[in-house]
Amino acid sequence: MNIIGHHEAARQYSGRENPAYLFGSMVSDFVGMFRLPKRYRSVELPEGPLRDGMDLHQPTNTVFDGLEVIRSLNRAMAESFKRFMPIWPANQAAAVGRDILFDGYFMDKPDVIDSYSRTMDAAISGEIDFGNITEPIETFKERLVRFVQMGPPNYNDPYEVAYRLQRRLVGTKSSFDESLVEDVSESMAEYLPHVQEIGAEVVQLVVSGLSSRPDLASKLTDKG
Repeated sequence: MNIIGHHEAARQYSGRENPAYLFGSMVSDFVGMFRLPKRYRSVELPEGPLRDGMDLHQPTNTVFDGLEVIRSLNRAMAESFKRFMPIWPANQAAAVGRDILFDGYFMDKPDVIDSYSRTMDAAISGEIDFGNITEPIETFKERLVRFVQMGPPNYNDPYEVAYRLQRRLVGTKSSFDESLVEDVSESMAEYLPHVQEIGAEVVQLVVSGLSSRPDLASKLTDKG
C-alpha cells in the first residue's frame, strides 16, 4: 500500500485517531520517499503510538501483497507495461503503480482525507516526536513540510499517477525514461476504474487480515 492507504488501513484496523499512531503507519514510506536512512531498523524506538503505527506498516504490506485480487492486478499491470519497457522496470512499476492507484481510491472520501490532513498537520506542527527514525532528522522534517505544502497529488488523474511513478523510480535499477510517461498514463487509465471498483473490498480484506494476527492484538482499540 502507499501513504494514504497505510493511514486508512491503520485507522480502520484500530479505530484510533491518534496522530502519532497514524503517522507511524506511514513513516517507512516517507523515509524511503525522502531517500533517507531507515535508522529505526537498527535503533530500538520507545513504546508509544508512533512505534505502534510503525509496527503495523510491514504487516499491512504483507497482507495487501498477499491478496489474490492484488496479485492478479499486479500481474495484469506488469504485462501491460512490458509492451514498452524491459521486464524488471515493468514489474516494479506495476508494484508501485498499483499502490499509488489505491491512494487515488481514497482521494474522494472526505472522512479519509480529513483524518489524513489532521495527521499531517500534527506531524509538521511539532506535535509528534520523531525520535531516531532517520538522520538527519531536520532534513526529514523539512521535506515533510514541503510535501504537505504541495498538497495531496491528484491520484485520480492517470497522467499524474504515471508522472509520480516515474519520479519515484528515478535513480533506482527499475527506473524508466520520462518519455514513457504517456504510455504508462494510458495503461494506468485502463486500471483506475478497476481499482475504484475493488477498493472498499480490498481495505476490508486488509483490515480482516491484520485483525487475524495475534502478534498485533496489542494495537487494537484499547489504546488511545
